Amino acid sequence: MSLIGVFVVLGLSLRILVAYNLPAMANFVPLVAVAFVSSAFITSRLAWILPLIGLLLADIVLNCHHGFAPIAPWTAVSLACYALIACFGRRLNGPERSPSTVLKGTFISVLGFYLVSNSFAFVGNPLYPQSLAGWLQALSFGIPGYPPTLLFLRNSLLGNLGFTAIYLLAVAKLQGQRQQRFCMTARLP
Repeated sequence: MSLIGVFVVLGLSLRILVAYNLPAMANFVPLVAVAFVSSAFITSRLAWILPLIGLLLADIVLNCHHGFAPIAPWTAVSLACYALIACFGRRLNGPERSPSTVLKGTFISVLGFYLVSNSFAFVGNPLYPQSLAGWLQALSFGIPGYPPTLLFLRNSLLGNLGFTAIYLLAVAKLQGQRQQRFCMTARLP
């Protein structure tokens, strides 16, 4: 299995593990990183769709676990966001892809997902007043009795940027090993 394959499987596994066992770590999962980084590093035109299918399957498992319909309106919005993030990452697939650019892209993608998902919650949840104050509540404190949405943003940033950084370090390490092997074989008579 390739490094990106390991990255995708670990990211999706972490999503389910956190949801089942670590509710205090809500959103400390690299789903945005899976969509963004896999599409930035997979060269096949269709190969980046596989992580999106994995994200959909993880949503279905978690929706069923929480007693929701397997495919809920939230699932469609979430998948659309991941698809847009994958398209954004796909634009970096090439020589201009630097670690700094990938980290910035992950950061922008997390913020975009946060804005879209919380705006969708604002529109679809009658507990939010349908006003600017209600939308700001959805973006900051959320619904009383639940963790604040800013906690989800923080955890999402930490999880996605951390996972992206680990992936980038692994890529750099592997490239360094390949370079070192090439140099060693180039010196042999």
